Amino acid sequence: MSTLSIPPVIPSPREDAVKLHKAFKAMSLWLHDPPTRDAKIVRKALRPGVSDNQALTESICSRTPSQLRRLKEVYQSNYHSSLETDIEIQLSGDHKKAIKKETSGSFRYGLLTILRCATDPALYFAKILRKSMKGVGTQDSRLIRVVVTRTEVDMYHIKIAYYKKYGKPLTHAVRSDTSGHYKEFLLSLIGSDY
Repeated sequence: MSTLSIPPVIPSPREDAVKLHKAFKAMSLWLHDPPTRDAKIVRKALRPGVSDNQALTESICSRTPSQLRRLKEVYQSNYHSSLETDIEIQLSGDHKKAIKKETSGSFRYGLLTILRCATDPALYFAKILRKSMKGVGTQDSRLIRVVVTRTEVDMYHIKIAYYKKYGKPLTHAVRSDTSGHYKEFLLSLIGSDY
């Protein structure tokens, strides 16, 4: 008994080519390592005028911080463009407007946090640090939480974003708003100005 089956009507070479093309379109993505695959998916999702918000959101929001860092590196290397910049340019704030009009409360805050962290995590945390030290009194728990959890992750980038956004080094703000051993501990975690 033969394992090859012949269809009752033999397809034309064109139909065969179309079917093969569809099959290889799904397979071609599998040929790459995960960061390169993610970069290709995100790049395709950010095409001008044809944004695929679902693919973009899934690719970014479901990745771990280390996977996101690697995705951004590969994206920059392959496309000579910053992922954050391309997201801002192509989406033009649509996600922020989709979220602000259609949600509220903690759910809204959660979605906006995910979006902001996916777009520019360093700027997001720079703003959180600024808010924790702004006005009368320091929100110690917020300041400590961000400094301690981001020190080994992306503090260097947060310091750059802080300086660009507020025109002074993060260390200057911490020196002004804290004192004693607490201040010295935070400054040692933050490190020197970039």
